[in-house]
Amino acid sequence: MPIGSYLGLKIETELSSFFQTERTLLKRIIVSALLAVSCILITLVVFSTWHFYLSSIVILTVSIITIYGEFALGLFFAVILGLVVDYFFFGPFGNMLSTSEAIIRFLSLIFNQLLLSIVISSYRRLITHTVQMKQEVIDLGNKSLLELKISMVQLQRSSQYARSLIEASLDPLLTISPDGIITDVNEGSIKVTGVSRDQLIGADFSRYFTEPDKAQEGYKQVFVEGFVSDYPLTIRHKNGRLTDVLYNASLYKDEYGEVLGVFAAARDVTALKEIEKVRANLLLKEQEANISKDEFLAMLSHELRTPLTTILTWAHMINLGKLDANQIKRGMLIVEKNAKVQGQLIEDLLDISRIQAGKLKLSIQEIDPSKIITDAIDSTRPLASTKSIQINTVIHPLVKNIFADPNRLQQVLWNLITNAIKFSAQNGSIWITLDRTQQPNGEHIQLKVRDDGKGIKPEFIPIIFNRFSQVDSTSTRAYGGLGLGLAIVKQLVELHEGMVTVESPGEGEGTTFTVLLPIKLAVKKLAEAEAEAEAEAEAEAEAEAEAEAAAEVSLHGLRILLVDDDIDLREAFAVMLQSYGAKTKTAESVSEGFIFLEEFNPDILISDISMPIEDGYSLIKKVRALESPLSKIPAMALTAYAGIDDIHRIHIAGFQSHISKPVDTRKLILAIAKLVLPKS
Repeated sequence: MPIGSYLGLKIETELSSFFQTERTLLKRIIVSALLAVSCILITLVVFSTWHFYLSSIVILTVSIITIYGEFALGLFFAVILGLVVDYFFFGPFGNMLSTSEAIIRFLSLIFNQLLLSIVISSYRRLITHTVQMKQEVIDLGNKSLLELKISMVQLQRSSQYARSLIEASLDPLLTISPDGIITDVNEGSIKVTGVSRDQLIGADFSRYFTEPDKAQEGYKQVFVEGFVSDYPLTIRHKNGRLTDVLYNASLYKDEYGEVLGVFAAARDVTALKEIEKVRANLLLKEQEANISKDEFLAMLSHELRTPLTTILTWAHMINLGKLDANQIKRGMLIVEKNAKVQGQLIEDLLDISRIQAGKLKLSIQEIDPSKIITDAIDSTRPLASTKSIQINTVIHPLVKNIFADPNRLQQVLWNLITNAIKFSAQNGSIWITLDRTQQPNGEHIQLKVRDDGKGIKPEFIPIIFNRFSQVDSTSTRAYGGLGLGLAIVKQLVELHEGMVTVESPGEGEGTTFTVLLPIKLAVKKLAEAEAEAEAEAEAEAEAEAEAEAAAEVSLHGLRILLVDDDIDLREAFAVMLQSYGAKTKTAESVSEGFIFLEEFNPDILISDISMPIEDGYSLIKKVRALESPLSKIPAMALTAYAGIDDIHRIHIAGFQSHISKPVDTRKLILAIAKLVLPKS
């Protein structure tokens, strides 16, 4: 109930009680006065004596004065006065009640006095009650006004607090009338629509959604079910920006249960939807990557197993000794060819790995690009002849030397030409052109390789340079390879600060690859290339010196214990070390090596790091813990992990030296010599 209604009802109740009491007293006064007047008149008519008249006046006067106090006290004095007056005016006391007339006269005086006392007492009570009621009404009014003021202040504070909470919400909040008209909004609604509060209030709420009909359906659902939760809608800002929201709405009512409208709150889920979309895209890409990985592994298995099967088959047939000389010769050529195919596959994988790791270095020097083209054509001509493909070249005479890595540039051309041969039909043609062109960042050479072969589907062109990409990766594909050649081309061209593009009118219309290379590389690139060239020259000189030194080294009589889990590697190392005069003992595990250590009493321990069950770190720890001269034995680690942290760990563990895999024989011999043999 509202505060004003409660206070009004309270005042009304008090006033009603006052007027009811006042009416009762007035009735009592009127009745008593009429009875008193009637008795006086009757007495005057009956007795007709001036004595009674005079006594009545005296009694009335004295009674008025006397009974201004309490009614009982006034009545007592009235009786006494009646007796006194009757004695003085009507004779001695003994004659007062001697006759019936005297008794009646005395009783009438008392009765009249009683009636007058009632009248006067009632009048007094009426006056007193009126004064009290006026004061109570005044007090009640003052108290009610104070309570009303306090309640209004509290109500105002509660209203301000509630409004602050509503405005503090970043989500749009609004109230809507039963007929769908906005009655109030918060700041969030203003921001999400770009419309002012005055424009929003009084407008149809559904006009600000991209789907007004859907918004109306949700609004009707609130009146049917009493609420709606996570109802998806999209709000359109006046500048066209869209905000995805989930609406939650419920009815709000007055104290009598009458529906006043709908309170609605919208939660912005635009960012959440974007995250979900990104997550879905990432999931899709992950699934595609998994599919590509599976396809690549299947292709890798096929591409490696096919030449390997050929090699093993011919090797088996040759070992049987049932082939004639011509067949053996042909078989060896086929083995060599398939070994080269496998080697190329492995080289492609290693190149991609080096490029991705940033470890592929270019040996930049001034070269003649036309010579590179000639060498690349010569290396691919036997492959082209198998399909009777004609290779045509057009080299512009103004093309001068450029700065590039000749080996890597030839690799680019070799990949592009072999790709063209692979996808060209029998008796097809390939055109190679070399020209100069001016680009925004300087003068470039332009190298084009065009064929009239299979062509490329438009949807495949954007991913043609991706790693492991294949137009056809099914088991029935007509063309082999891992899909690495063009990826390597792109990476190598970009390392030369150039770019490569592809064009194809469509399937069956041929393909054109265009390579742009700057004629002059940046000064920094040239400086790096010169430094690398010097480093390579120094490395070559060092290698030659090592080769000469290794040739002079003798390990005659040196006892070497080799621990490695790979049987082929143990055998190869044993043969190699024995060729230098060493005595060797090999072990396949740490436990076996530890036993042989005491039995063989070696001069040096060479151990692999990565082994099953126990690794090389475990072995060297056990060796260094021995309480014998063997704890000081020189030890060398063989490892495929050649990072700085790995090398540091090797030396901390107790190895004095290390050799990285794949092992260079000359470096291994020199390392053993430096570690064990006395310096000359």
